[in-house]
Amino acid sequence: MEKEIHIYWEKIEDEAMRQFNEVMKIDSVIKWVLLPDAHSGYVLPIWGVVAVKDYIFPAFIWYDIGCGVCAIKTEYKKKQIKGLEDRIFDSVYRSVPCWEWLSRKEKIDWDYLKIPHSNFLENLMKTWIYQIWTLGWWNHFIEISYDEEDNIWIVVHSWSRWVWYKTAAKYMRIAKMIENPLFREFEKEFEEIEDYEKLKKKDIEEYEEIKWKYIFEKWKKLFKWGIEWTYGLKSDSKEWKEYIMDMNFCLEFALENRKQMLKATYGELDYYLSWKRKEINYENMINRHHNHAELKDSLWIHRKWATHAERWMLWIIPWNMRDWSFVVRWKWNPDSLYSSSHWWGRIMSRTEAKRSISLDEFKETMKWIKAKVDFKTIDEAPFAYKNIFEVMKFQKDMVQILHHLKPIINIKG
Repeated sequence: MEKEIHIYWEKIEDEAMRQFNEVMKIDSVIKWVLLPDAHSGYVLPIWGVVAVKDYIFPAFIWYDIGCGVCAIKTEYKKKQIKGLEDRIFDSVYRSVPCWEWLSRKEKIDWDYLKIPHSNFLENLMKTWIYQIWTLGWWNHFIEISYDEEDNIWIVVHSWSRWVWYKTAAKYMRIAKMIENPLFREFEKEFEEIEDYEKLKKKDIEEYEEIKWKYIFEKWKKLFKWGIEWTYGLKSDSKEWKEYIMDMNFCLEFALENRKQMLKATYGELDYYLSWKRKEINYENMINRHHNHAELKDSLWIHRKWATHAERWMLWIIPWNMRDWSFVVRWKWNPDSLYSSSHWWGRIMSRTEAKRSISLDEFKETMKWIKAKVDFKTIDEAPFAYKNIFEVMKFQKDMVQILHHLKPIINIKG
């Protein structure tokens, strides 16, 4: 069968094309899109989008489930912040824990029990609920910016913290195991144990949980965990249903995390600029995930660091901690599988940036922006990123630029 392919980038590296060609060999992959700035990742190129029939491939979505950007325009103006940058910066850092392993001491009041999820995630949430309202590290950020009319915006880029990693790792392992004939042998071996047969009649959920633990232990004794590859979960299988349920839970977790950080940051602006904390109207908030899968026209659209884009949607395309972000609206281009790039890639690895960018150079270029400028964030220096304007021209048929947002305050882990 001839497959539909659309490529919106002319500088595709060899490794990205190799990954592209490998994925195209899979029978269930029907359509392929490489968005502007597509480059090699693990298994699937970053900014790659695939439409798949009858399967979901956890590795195509990768670990960063639910990573995304939200933004809201406030009632404040740029001139109101002048002279208060240091105090607002310090207050936001006190309010929002920022770094890889940091969690809050108290969990927030979020009723996640009403969101469908597996027992696996229920056990995780006993610990990871405390990571809601925390930023993380690397290119995740909170930014207070202004637009072309000096309106103040708050922009938050973050994820579902460590819930995403545990979820992705589990289902990538399951997908790999199911495709191996030994999986069925281990399953049959377990089912023949008499004590467990009695449990199956008494409590099927506990039975299934013990069965998976049994199979995992058998598997680990024979194989190393090389899990990131093209292993799919068949539609309507138990594992497929659970992955979709837990993936959607991660999306909700990530959104709640961003909302709490946005609320905290807005509260600091209220405190310094109006001396009164107000309720946020989240209906005015822009929010888009860029690592997820969704069903559309009977195909599962897998987006790897690509943003869902429909005609009515707005979203944010950030750049770096010094320069513009874009507020955009999608143009009608279904050939892109209703997707857009969400960011622009690096021209230096983090190791190379730390080695080649001087701290003085970093401080000089960031002197007009209040930010954490030190050796811990030097790998996020603007020089480490590509020129967004060069890349945006390749999206001219996909997005309409509504606003440019220039940072005043940048918060990073």
